[in-house]
Amino acid sequence: YFTIALAFHQYHLISQTAAFIIMVIITGLAVALAILYDRIELAVIGAAGGFSTPFILSSGSGNYHILFIYLAILNTGLLVLSSKKKWTLINLLALGFTTIIYGAWLGNSFSQNLPVSIPLALLYAAIFYFQFLLMNIVNELRYATRFKPLDFSILLFINTAFFSVGMYLLHHEGDGRFQGLFTVLMGTINLMLAYLLFKRKVTDHRLLYLLIGLTITFISLAIPVQLKGHSITLFWSAEFVLLYWLYQKSAIRMFKYSSMIVCFLCIISLLLDWEHASTSGASSLVLLYTNLTGFFTNIFVASCFVLFAWLVSRKEEEHFLLEIGNRQVLRFAWVVAGVLLYLTAVFGVNLLLSGKTSYDVPNIYHRLITHIAILALFIYQRRKDSPQIFWTHSLLLLLSFFYYLVSDGYIRHLRDLTISGAYQPLHLLSHYIAIALQGVLFYMMIRRVMRSAIPDRRMTMQFTWAITLALVVFISKELLHLYILSFRAAGTSSELARQFNRAGLTVVWSLCSFVLIWLGMRFKYKPLRIISLSLFAISLLKLFLIDIRGISEGGKILAFIFLGVVLLIVSFMYQKLKKIIIDDKE
Repeated sequence: YFTIALAFHQYHLISQTAAFIIMVIITGLAVALAILYDRIELAVIGAAGGFSTPFILSSGSGNYHILFIYLAILNTGLLVLSSKKKWTLINLLALGFTTIIYGAWLGNSFSQNLPVSIPLALLYAAIFYFQFLLMNIVNELRYATRFKPLDFSILLFINTAFFSVGMYLLHHEGDGRFQGLFTVLMGTINLMLAYLLFKRKVTDHRLLYLLIGLTITFISLAIPVQLKGHSITLFWSAEFVLLYWLYQKSAIRMFKYSSMIVCFLCIISLLLDWEHASTSGASSLVLLYTNLTGFFTNIFVASCFVLFAWLVSRKEEEHFLLEIGNRQVLRFAWVVAGVLLYLTAVFGVNLLLSGKTSYDVPNIYHRLITHIAILALFIYQRRKDSPQIFWTHSLLLLLSFFYYLVSDGYIRHLRDLTISGAYQPLHLLSHYIAIALQGVLFYMMIRRVMRSAIPDRRMTMQFTWAITLALVVFISKELLHLYILSFRAAGTSSELARQFNRAGLTVVWSLCSFVLIWLGMRFKYKPLRIISLSLFAISLLKLFLIDIRGISEGGKILAFIFLGVVLLIVSFMYQKLKKIIIDDKE
C-alpha cells in the first residue's frame, strides 16, 4: 500500500486510476489469502488497507460519489468474507470505518453548506445499512449459530445509526414530512427480516425477539414523528391493547413488555394533551380538551383500558410482571378507565359551559357527576362485604361530603343569583337532584354499617358519630337554603340566614335529636341514643346562650314554652322506654 502510494504521490510513476486499481487488487488478494489460510490477521490488514486507500490516493476533489461507490464495493467483499468466516472483528472494523467516513462527510457537508443530493445521500446510507445488516446475520442464516451480546449490540447500533442519518437527511427534505414514512419503513424492514428468520426456523429466538422489538419500536416512534396531538394518543392506546393480545396469542413475552411500555407512553401522551388544553386559554374554566376530538380521544383511551382489563381477566397468571399479580393489573386498568370516564364527564361540563366566568353553575354538575359515579360503584359492589371495599366506600363518601362542604360558597352564590333572576331555576333543580343522590349515598353507607361490615367492631361507635354529625350538618345547610328560598320576599338572604341560624337551627337540631332517639330505640342501638342526647344538650345550650339574646319578651316566652314541651316529651319517652335505653332489651 505504501509503495503504491509513494509511486503515485512522490514519484508520479503511475496515474491515480492505476494506483487505485492496484490497491483494490491488493485488498482482494489479502481477503482471499485470509480465507485460504484462515488467518484473521490478513483480513484485518486487507480491511484496514482497503478503507485507507481513498485517503492515500485522494487528490482533494471532494467527489463523494466515487468514495461511497468504492466503500459499497469494499463492504460487499467483506460481506462475502462474513459468509465464509465468523470474524466479528472484521465486521466491527468495516462498520467503524464506514460510519466515521460517512458521518464526517455528512457533518462537513452541512456545516460548510456544500451541495448535497439528499436522495443520493440517503441511498448510499441505505446500501451501507443493508450490507451491515446482512454482514451480521449471514452466519445465523447460513449456519444457525447463536448470537452473542456483542452481536445484538452491533445490530442495535446499525439500526440506530441508519435511523439517525435518515431522520437528519429527511429533516432537510420537504420540512420533514417523510420522516414518519421512513420510520414505518424501518419497522417494516425489521419485521420482514424477523419473518424470514421465523420461516427458516432459527435456533436463536433471542434474535427474533430483538427484531420484533425493533419493529414495535419503530412503528411506535412513527406516530409522534408524523402525527400530532390526539392522533398519537389514539394510536398508542390501540397499540398497547393490540400488543397484549398478540402476547396472549403467541406467548412471546416481548409483546407483553412492549405493551406495558406503550401503555405508559399512552398515558404520558394523554397527560400532555390535557396540559396543552388547560393552557390554551380558551376559557376561564379549566379544560382538559377543547373540542369533540379531545372528548372522543378520552373515551377511546378509557375503552382501550376496559378492553385491556377484559383481556387480562381471561389470562390466569400468578404474576403479570415481576412481582405484580394479575389482580393488581386488572384493578389498575379498571381504576384508570373509571377515572378517565369521570374526568371526561366533569371537564365536558366545563367545555359546554366555557362561556361562564365562575364555577357557580359548573360546580352543580360536577357534584352531580361525582355522586352518580360513586353511586354506580356502590350499587355494583353492594353485595360484596370485605374490609377493603368498606374502607373504599367510606373514603368515597367522605370525599363526596367534603366536596359538598367546599362547594358551599358556590351553592350560596347560585341560590342568591337564582333569586335575583340571573340564573335559570333549572340549575337549582339540578342542585337538589345532586342533594338527593348525596342522601342516597349516606343511606347506602348506613345500610352497609347495619350489616356489620365494619371490620373492627370497636370502631362502630366512632363511625356512627362521624356519619351522624355529617348528616346533621348536611340537613342543616340544605334547610337553610330552603328557608331562604321560601321566604325570599321577606328580606335579604343575609337577614334570612341570620334568622334561621338563631332560631331555626335550634329547631332543626332538636328535631334531629328526636329522630335519632327514635331510630336508636327502633333498632336498639345505644350509640344513636347517646348522640341524640348530646345533640339535644347542644340545642339547649344554644337556645339559652345565643338564641334568647336580643329577642323580645314575647319571643323569650315562646322559646321557654317550646323548651318545656321538648323536655316533657323527652321525659315521657325515657320513662316509658327506660329498659330499652339502658339494657338494649325489650
